[in-house]
Amino acid sequence: MQFRYFIVAAILVCVSFELIFHHYLNRLKPNETPGYYHCKDAPRDRYSGIKNETIQYGRIKSGRKYAVFGSSIHDRVSTNYAFDLPLTAMAWKRIGFDSIIIIVGDPQQHKQQRWIQYLMDTLTDEDHIVVIVLKNVPACKATSISQVSRLFAASLLNYDKNDATMRDIYLITADADIWPIAKDFFVLPPGMDILHGNIGKIHRGNLVAIHAPLSYVGMSIRTWYDIMTQSGSLPMPNTTDEIVNYFGDSFRDNVTHGGRGWGIDQVMISLRLHQWRLNNRKGTQRIYVYQRQFGADRIDRANWPKAPIDISRAIDSHILKNCYQANQWKRLMPLVAQLHTDTDSKKWSERYSQHFNELVIASE
Repeated sequence: MQFRYFIVAAILVCVSFELIFHHYLNRLKPNETPGYYHCKDAPRDRYSGIKNETIQYGRIKSGRKYAVFGSSIHDRVSTNYAFDLPLTAMAWKRIGFDSIIIIVGDPQQHKQQRWIQYLMDTLTDEDHIVVIVLKNVPACKATSISQVSRLFAASLLNYDKNDATMRDIYLITADADIWPIAKDFFVLPPGMDILHGNIGKIHRGNLVAIHAPLSYVGMSIRTWYDIMTQSGSLPMPNTTDEIVNYFGDSFRDNVTHGGRGWGIDQVMISLRLHQWRLNNRKGTQRIYVYQRQFGADRIDRANWPKAPIDISRAIDSHILKNCYQANQWKRLMPLVAQLHTDTDSKKWSERYSQHFNELVIASE
Protein backbone atom coordinates (compact mmCIF):
# COMPACT_ATOMS: atom_id res chain seq x y z
CA MET A 1 0.00 0.00 0.00
CA GLN A 2 2.78 2.38 0.94
CA PHE A 3 4.51 1.55 -2.32
CA ARG A 4 1.39 2.60 -4.26
CA TYR A 5 1.34 5.93 -2.40
CA PHE A 6 4.98 6.39 -3.29
CA ILE A 7 4.29 5.78 -6.99
CA VAL A 8 1.37 8.23 -7.00
CA ALA A 9 3.48 10.87 -5.23
CA ALA A 10 6.30 10.42 -7.74
CA ILE A 11 3.89 10.85 -10.66
CA LEU A 12 2.47 14.03 -9.11
CA VAL A 13 5.97 15.45 -8.67
CA CYS A 14 6.82 14.74 -12.33
CA VAL A 15 3.58 16.31 -13.56
CA SER A 16 4.15 19.38 -11.39
CA PHE A 17 7.68 19.76 -12.73
CA GLU A 18 6.42 19.45 -16.32
CA LEU A 19 3.80 22.16 -15.74
CA ILE A 20 6.35 24.49 -14.16
CA PHE A 21 8.77 23.87 -17.03
CA HIS A 22 6.19 24.69 -19.70
CA HIS A 23 5.10 27.76 -17.72
CA TYR A 24 8.72 28.90 -17.80
CA LEU A 25 8.96 28.35 -21.56
CA ASN A 26 5.79 30.35 -22.17
CA ARG A 27 7.24 33.31 -20.27
CA LEU A 28 10.44 33.45 -22.32
CA LYS A 29 11.14 36.59 -24.31
CA PRO A 30 11.56 36.27 -28.10
CA ASN A 31 15.37 36.30 -27.87
CA GLU A 32 15.28 33.68 -25.10
CA THR A 33 14.02 30.92 -27.35
CA PRO A 34 13.37 27.50 -25.85
CA GLY A 35 16.13 25.16 -26.94
CA TYR A 36 18.78 27.88 -26.77
CA TYR A 37 21.21 26.11 -24.50
CA HIS A 38 24.73 24.79 -24.48
CA CYS A 39 25.59 21.17 -25.15
CA LYS A 40 28.01 21.03 -22.24
CA ASP A 41 25.09 21.90 -19.92
CA ALA A 42 22.46 19.52 -21.29
CA PRO A 43 21.99 15.97 -22.58
CA ARG A 44 23.20 15.66 -26.14
CA ASP A 45 19.89 14.34 -27.50
CA ARG A 46 17.85 17.25 -26.13
CA TYR A 47 18.01 19.14 -29.40
CA SER A 48 15.91 16.43 -31.09
CA GLY A 49 12.82 17.61 -29.22
CA ILE A 50 13.09 21.32 -30.05
CA LYS A 51 10.86 22.71 -32.79
CA ASN A 52 10.94 25.89 -34.84
CA GLU A 53 13.78 27.50 -32.92
CA THR A 54 17.49 28.20 -33.06
CA ILE A 55 19.71 25.95 -30.98
CA GLN A 56 23.26 26.74 -29.90
CA TYR A 57 25.96 24.38 -28.63
CA GLY A 58 29.01 25.92 -26.99
CA ARG A 59 29.85 29.46 -25.97
CA ILE A 60 31.68 32.23 -27.77
CA LYS A 61 34.51 33.75 -25.77
CA SER A 62 35.79 37.30 -25.57
CA GLY A 63 39.08 37.97 -27.33
CA ARG A 64 38.71 35.07 -29.78
CA LYS A 65 38.69 34.98 -33.57
CA TYR A 66 35.98 32.88 -35.26
CA ALA A 67 35.48 31.58 -38.79
CA VAL A 68 31.77 31.35 -39.69
CA PHE A 69 30.66 28.64 -42.13
CA GLY A 70 28.07 25.91 -42.36
CA SER A 71 26.22 23.19 -44.19
CA SER A 72 22.82 21.60 -44.46
CA ILE A 73 22.02 18.07 -43.30
CA HIS A 74 18.71 17.79 -45.13
CA ASP A 75 19.51 14.80 -47.35
CA ARG A 76 22.13 12.34 -48.55
CA VAL A 77 23.61 14.87 -50.99
CA SER A 78 24.57 17.18 -48.14
CA THR A 79 27.24 14.73 -46.96
CA ASN A 80 29.58 16.40 -49.46
CA TYR A 81 29.81 19.55 -47.32
CA ALA A 82 28.72 18.19 -43.94
CA PHE A 83 31.67 15.80 -43.78
CA ASP A 84 34.11 18.68 -44.25
CA LEU A 85 32.92 20.67 -41.22
CA PRO A 86 35.14 19.23 -38.42
CA LEU A 87 38.16 19.10 -40.73
CA THR A 88 37.64 22.70 -41.85
CA ALA A 89 37.34 23.74 -38.21
CA MET A 90 40.62 21.94 -37.54
CA ALA A 91 42.26 23.86 -40.40
CA TRP A 92 41.05 27.16 -38.90
CA LYS A 93 42.27 26.11 -35.46
CA ARG A 94 45.72 25.57 -36.96
CA ILE A 95 45.97 29.31 -37.72
CA GLY A 96 44.48 30.50 -34.43
CA PHE A 97 40.74 30.65 -35.20
CA ASP A 98 37.83 28.96 -33.47
CA SER A 99 34.76 28.13 -35.58
CA ILE A 100 31.06 28.97 -35.59
CA ILE A 101 29.32 26.29 -37.64
CA ILE A 102 25.74 26.86 -38.82
CA ILE A 103 23.82 23.68 -39.59
CA VAL A 104 20.43 23.68 -41.30
CA GLY A 105 18.25 20.60 -41.08
CA ASP A 106 15.35 18.91 -39.37
CA PRO A 107 16.46 18.07 -35.81
CA GLN A 108 14.51 14.79 -36.00
CA GLN A 109 16.98 13.58 -38.61
CA HIS A 110 19.70 13.47 -35.98
CA LYS A 111 18.28 10.23 -34.65
CA GLN A 112 17.26 8.79 -38.01
CA GLN A 113 20.62 9.10 -39.75
CA ARG A 114 23.65 7.73 -37.91
CA TRP A 115 26.11 9.78 -39.94
CA ILE A 116 24.28 12.94 -38.83
CA GLN A 117 24.42 11.86 -35.20
CA TYR A 118 28.12 11.09 -35.56
CA LEU A 119 28.75 14.47 -37.16
CA MET A 120 26.86 16.31 -34.41
CA ASP A 121 28.68 14.37 -31.69
CA THR A 122 32.02 15.15 -33.32
CA LEU A 123 31.29 18.88 -33.61
CA THR A 124 29.80 19.37 -30.16
CA ASP A 125 32.66 17.51 -28.47
CA GLU A 126 35.16 20.17 -29.57
CA ASP A 127 35.71 23.21 -27.34
CA HIS A 128 36.90 25.34 -30.28
CA ILE A 129 33.60 24.88 -32.15
CA VAL A 130 30.29 26.65 -31.54
CA VAL A 131 27.39 24.99 -33.38
CA ILE A 132 24.17 26.77 -34.34
CA VAL A 133 21.31 24.59 -35.61
CA LEU A 134 18.54 26.15 -37.70
CA LYS A 135 15.40 24.33 -38.72
CA ASN A 136 14.84 23.83 -42.42
CA VAL A 137 12.13 25.50 -44.48
CA PRO A 138 10.67 23.23 -47.21
CA ALA A 139 10.22 26.15 -49.62
CA CYS A 140 13.94 26.86 -49.68
CA LYS A 141 17.03 24.80 -50.16
CA ALA A 142 18.67 24.14 -46.82
CA THR A 143 22.05 24.65 -48.45
CA SER A 144 21.11 28.20 -49.42
CA ILE A 145 19.93 28.95 -45.89
CA SER A 146 23.23 27.73 -44.46
CA GLN A 147 25.07 30.05 -46.85
CA VAL A 148 23.15 33.30 -46.29
CA SER A 149 22.88 32.75 -42.53
CA ARG A 150 26.57 33.61 -42.23
CA LEU A 151 25.55 37.26 -42.59
CA PHE A 152 23.53 37.04 -39.40
CA ALA A 153 25.98 35.27 -37.10
CA ALA A 154 25.93 38.21 -34.66
CA SER A 155 22.16 37.98 -34.33
CA LEU A 156 22.08 34.18 -34.19
CA LEU A 157 24.56 34.42 -31.31
CA ASN A 158 22.20 36.86 -29.56
CA TYR A 159 24.79 39.64 -29.69
CA ASP A 160 24.48 42.20 -26.90
CA LYS A 161 26.87 45.17 -26.86
CA ASN A 162 26.56 45.32 -23.06
CA ASP A 163 27.65 41.71 -22.62
CA ALA A 164 31.31 41.69 -21.61
CA THR A 165 31.75 38.14 -22.93
CA MET A 166 31.01 39.39 -26.46
CA ARG A 167 33.65 42.10 -26.58
CA ASP A 168 36.72 41.86 -28.80
CA ILE A 169 35.27 39.02 -30.89
CA TYR A 170 36.32 38.84 -34.53
CA LEU A 171 34.14 37.05 -37.10
CA ILE A 172 35.17 36.15 -40.64
CA THR A 173 32.89 34.41 -43.13
CA ALA A 174 34.25 31.26 -44.72
CA ASP A 175 33.18 28.12 -46.62
CA ALA A 176 32.83 24.54 -45.44
CA ASP A 177 34.94 23.21 -48.31
CA ILE A 178 37.75 25.79 -48.23
CA TRP A 179 40.69 25.32 -45.85
CA PRO A 180 42.78 28.31 -44.78
CA ILE A 181 46.54 27.92 -45.09
CA ALA A 182 48.27 31.32 -44.78
CA LYS A 183 48.22 32.40 -41.13
CA ASP A 184 48.29 36.19 -41.48
CA PHE A 185 45.97 36.67 -44.46
CA PHE A 186 42.71 36.40 -42.51
CA VAL A 187 43.51 38.83 -39.69
CA LEU A 188 42.60 42.53 -39.73
CA PRO A 189 45.65 44.74 -40.35
CA PRO A 190 46.33 47.33 -37.61
CA GLY A 191 44.01 50.35 -37.77
CA MET A 192 41.45 48.60 -39.99
CA ASP A 193 37.84 47.82 -39.11
CA ILE A 194 36.85 45.54 -42.00
CA LEU A 195 38.54 43.06 -44.34
CA HIS A 196 37.08 41.86 -47.64
CA GLY A 197 37.96 41.02 -51.22
CA ASN A 198 37.05 42.50 -54.60
CA ILE A 199 35.67 40.50 -57.54
CA GLY A 200 34.29 43.39 -59.58
CA LYS A 201 31.48 45.94 -59.29
CA ILE A 202 27.78 45.86 -58.41
CA HIS A 203 25.52 48.39 -60.15
CA ARG A 204 22.20 49.53 -58.69
CA GLY A 205 20.96 52.54 -60.63
CA ASN A 206 23.55 55.26 -60.09
CA LEU A 207 25.16 53.31 -57.27
CA VAL A 208 28.40 51.46 -57.95
CA ALA A 209 29.74 49.26 -55.14
CA ILE A 210 32.66 46.89 -54.76
CA HIS A 211 31.49 43.29 -55.19
CA ALA A 212 32.82 41.55 -52.08
CA PRO A 213 32.98 37.73 -52.10
CA LEU A 214 31.47 36.27 -48.94
CA SER A 215 34.66 34.35 -48.37
CA TYR A 216 36.27 36.21 -46.74
CA VAL A 217 34.58 39.16 -44.98
CA GLY A 218 36.02 39.87 -41.54
CA MET A 219 35.23 42.39 -38.79
CA SER A 220 34.35 42.56 -35.11
CA ILE A 221 31.00 41.15 -34.01
CA ARG A 222 29.97 44.72 -33.08
CA THR A 223 30.76 46.00 -36.58
CA TRP A 224 28.90 43.05 -38.13
CA TYR A 225 25.84 43.94 -36.10
CA ASP A 226 26.12 47.64 -36.95
CA ILE A 227 26.50 46.96 -40.68
CA MET A 228 23.54 44.60 -40.85
CA THR A 229 21.28 46.96 -38.85
CA GLN A 230 22.09 50.25 -40.57
CA SER A 231 19.27 52.72 -41.15
CA GLY A 232 16.64 51.27 -43.46
CA SER A 233 17.61 47.67 -42.70
CA LEU A 234 15.18 45.08 -41.40
CA PRO A 235 15.67 43.71 -37.87
CA MET A 236 18.34 41.02 -37.68
CA PRO A 237 16.78 37.53 -37.97
CA ASN A 238 17.18 34.83 -35.31
CA THR A 239 15.41 31.90 -37.00
CA THR A 240 15.25 30.29 -40.43
CA ASP A 241 11.78 31.69 -41.08
CA GLU A 242 13.01 35.20 -40.31
CA ILE A 243 16.01 34.73 -42.61
CA VAL A 244 13.71 33.70 -45.49
CA ASN A 245 11.41 36.67 -44.84
CA TYR A 246 14.42 38.98 -44.70
CA PHE A 247 15.27 38.23 -48.33
CA GLY A 248 11.67 38.31 -49.54
CA ASP A 249 10.22 36.68 -52.65
CA SER A 250 13.57 36.24 -54.37
CA PHE A 251 14.45 33.63 -51.77
CA ARG A 252 11.16 31.78 -51.34
CA ASP A 253 11.68 29.39 -54.24
CA ASN A 254 14.50 26.90 -54.61
CA VAL A 255 17.70 28.82 -55.31
CA THR A 256 19.73 27.34 -58.16
CA HIS A 257 23.16 28.23 -59.49
CA GLY A 258 22.83 31.35 -61.63
CA GLY A 259 19.08 31.58 -60.99
CA ARG A 260 16.93 34.05 -59.13
CA GLY A 261 18.32 34.59 -55.66
CA TRP A 262 21.74 33.14 -56.47
CA GLY A 263 24.48 35.25 -54.88
CA ILE A 264 21.95 37.40 -53.02
CA ASP A 265 24.07 37.19 -49.86
CA GLN A 266 27.14 38.61 -51.63
CA VAL A 267 25.09 41.39 -53.17
CA MET A 268 23.62 42.26 -49.78
CA ILE A 269 26.93 42.42 -47.90
CA SER A 270 28.48 44.40 -50.76
CA LEU A 271 25.71 47.01 -50.56
CA ARG A 272 25.88 47.09 -46.76
CA LEU A 273 29.64 47.66 -46.91
CA HIS A 274 29.13 50.45 -49.43
CA GLN A 275 26.56 52.07 -47.15
CA TRP A 276 28.95 51.80 -44.20
CA ARG A 277 31.66 53.54 -46.22
CA LEU A 278 29.32 56.45 -46.89
CA ASN A 279 27.99 56.66 -43.34
CA ASN A 280 31.32 56.58 -41.54
CA ARG A 281 33.96 59.27 -41.54
CA LYS A 282 37.09 57.94 -43.22
CA GLY A 283 35.14 54.75 -43.86
CA THR A 284 37.09 53.85 -47.00
CA GLN A 285 40.41 54.23 -45.20
CA ARG A 286 39.25 51.82 -42.49
CA ILE A 287 38.43 48.96 -44.88
CA TYR A 288 41.21 46.68 -46.06
CA VAL A 289 40.48 45.22 -49.50
CA TYR A 290 42.74 42.23 -50.07
CA GLN A 291 43.97 41.09 -53.48
CA ARG A 292 44.06 37.50 -54.73
CA GLN A 293 45.61 35.52 -57.56
CA PHE A 294 43.47 32.42 -57.38
CA GLY A 295 45.46 30.49 -59.96
CA ALA A 296 48.66 30.89 -57.95
CA ASP A 297 47.61 31.21 -54.31
CA ARG A 298 44.88 28.55 -54.08
CA ILE A 299 45.21 24.77 -54.12
CA ASP A 300 42.08 24.06 -56.12
CA ARG A 301 40.01 20.95 -56.72
CA ALA A 302 39.84 21.82 -60.42
CA ASN A 303 43.59 21.22 -60.75
CA TRP A 304 44.42 19.08 -57.76
CA PRO A 305 48.18 18.49 -57.43
CA LYS A 306 49.85 15.16 -56.93
CA ALA A 307 51.76 14.43 -53.73
CA PRO A 308 53.79 15.97 -52.26
CA ILE A 309 51.66 19.14 -52.11
CA ASP A 310 53.50 22.45 -51.76
CA ILE A 311 51.65 24.87 -49.45
CA SER A 312 54.38 27.52 -49.19
CA ARG A 313 52.64 30.01 -51.55
CA ALA A 314 49.03 29.03 -50.88
CA ILE A 315 46.49 31.19 -49.07
CA ASP A 316 43.82 28.49 -49.00
CA SER A 317 42.59 25.30 -50.62
CA HIS A 318 39.26 24.51 -52.26
CA ILE A 319 39.25 20.85 -51.30
CA LEU A 320 37.94 17.87 -53.25
CA LYS A 321 34.30 16.83 -53.30
CA ASN A 322 33.06 13.87 -51.25
CA CYS A 323 36.30 13.61 -49.33
CA TYR A 324 34.92 10.90 -47.06
CA GLN A 325 35.03 8.43 -49.96
CA ALA A 326 38.15 6.30 -49.80
CA ASN A 327 39.54 7.28 -53.21
CA GLN A 328 39.03 10.99 -52.59
CA TRP A 329 40.42 10.81 -49.07
CA LYS A 330 43.58 9.19 -50.42
CA ARG A 331 44.07 12.22 -52.71
CA LEU A 332 43.34 14.68 -49.89
CA MET A 333 45.55 13.05 -47.26
CA PRO A 334 48.84 14.61 -48.51
CA LEU A 335 47.36 18.07 -47.84
CA VAL A 336 46.17 16.97 -44.39
CA ALA A 337 49.70 15.75 -43.64
CA GLN A 338 51.21 19.07 -44.75
CA LEU A 339 48.84 21.16 -42.64
CA HIS A 340 48.83 18.98 -39.52
CA THR A 341 52.27 17.60 -38.84
CA ASP A 342 51.42 16.09 -35.44
CA THR A 343 50.59 12.40 -35.40
CA ASP A 344 47.43 12.76 -33.29
CA SER A 345 45.71 15.10 -35.78
CA LYS A 346 46.48 12.83 -38.71
CA LYS A 347 45.25 9.73 -36.89
CA TRP A 348 42.08 11.53 -35.77
CA SER A 349 41.41 12.65 -39.35
CA GLU A 350 41.85 9.11 -40.65
CA ARG A 351 39.49 7.65 -38.04
CA TYR A 352 36.87 10.34 -38.63
CA SER A 353 36.94 9.86 -42.41
CA GLN A 354 36.76 6.08 -42.22
CA HIS A 355 33.90 5.97 -39.72
CA PHE A 356 31.90 8.67 -41.52
CA ASN A 357 32.24 6.75 -44.77
CA GLU A 358 31.11 3.52 -43.10
CA LEU A 359 27.99 5.22 -41.70
CA VAL A 360 27.10 6.80 -45.04
CA ILE A 361 27.44 3.45 -46.82
CA ALA A 362 25.31 1.79 -44.14
CA SER A 363 22.56 4.38 -44.68
CA GLU A 364 22.26 3.69 -48.41
